[in-house]
Amino acid sequence: MNRRKILAVSSGGGHWVELLRLQKAFVGHDVEYLTVRADYRDDVRGEKFHLVNDATSWNLWGSLILMLR
Repeated sequence: MNRRKILAVSSGGGHWVELLRLQKAFVGHDVEYLTVRADYRDDVRGEKFHLVNDATSWNLWGSLILMLR
């Protein structure tokens, strides 16, 4: 099997829970997680973790900041 790089991205809440249910599929690959809540870092200890601000179409400023990141 070829080792792949995976960026697992999720918003908070139920989507994060669903993403964690996929972790077995990521075994043997290089996985990095990206989400909007710092406390989710504990769920993926030992994995690379990235935090971004939460942004919606109703929050233009937050969307611009996220785009620049």
